Amino acid sequence: MTVYDAGLGDVPADASTSVRYLNKACELHDKMSCARRSFDKTADDTSTLPGRINASLRQQCTAGNAERCEQFGRNANNGVGMPKDPVTGAEYLKMACLRGQTSACATASPSASPSATR
Repeated sequence: MTVYDAGLGDVPADASTSVRYLNKACELHDKMSCARRSFDKTADDTSTLPGRINASLRQQCTAGNAERCEQFGRNANNGVGMPKDPVTGAEYLKMACLRGQTSACATASPSASPSATR
């Protein structure tokens, strides 16, 4: 539902598909989906699975896991589980690169390369 509602990643926004998945999730007893369906504004997007995944990735990155920094940066760049945010994506990819995750260096800012910091 979230993917079709916001048009995340390569999926275009599609309100009718979003509503169909929202209804199905509610029928399967997902409280968050039922709250959204009834327009309960207390629903918190961070309690969705993609929101929890990204919160966990960010937390693990902050704790020093360079691979998680890279994954969170790529999610932000591509709009996976969140609206596209290339500024945040670049910030986390740069952090990953500086921590030795060389696969993140190509998509981080050019000054982030470990060889450029020596």
